[in-house]
Amino acid sequence: MNPVWVEFPKIPWGSMGWRMGPGEDYWHKWIGWYKALAAEQRLIYRQHWPESGRWVGFYEFIEHGTPPPWIEQDRKKVEAAAIPPRLDETRIDDTYRIRWLVTSYMKRIGQSFAKPNGADWAVAYEEPNGAQWLLVVTDAEARWLERVHT
Repeated sequence: MNPVWVEFPKIPWGSMGWRMGPGEDYWHKWIGWYKALAAEQRLIYRQHWPESGRWVGFYEFIEHGTPPPWIEQDRKKVEAAAIPPRLDETRIDDTYRIRWLVTSYMKRIGQSFAKPNGADWAVAYEEPNGAQWLLVVTDAEARWLERVHT
């Protein structure tokens, strides 16, 4: 079998594309197939299909659960982006800042079924001061926070 990054080159590691749909199906089939290989076969496979870019550390993760280097790099970027919204902000596009806001600063207050600005879905969040925001997401995994109520 081809490695997951060859079979689905447009789905980055860590994307929800590996947790739903065809990416998820292939991911699970590949892992079962790979883990069934003998140690020598795995070594040959790894030499034939070396990891590169953000996929470095993939085999160690699959075999031993060792987090890849990008996990720690992303954690540091999220920490560096820990800035609450300013009163004059109405839209936030920075991925790492959004991740910090929705996981550490804001609380989720519900799922929105409206599709603002051509979005595929949105989730409502609230700041400690009561300001409300929508996390807007598109199929292309573009995302932003949009202030909806102050």
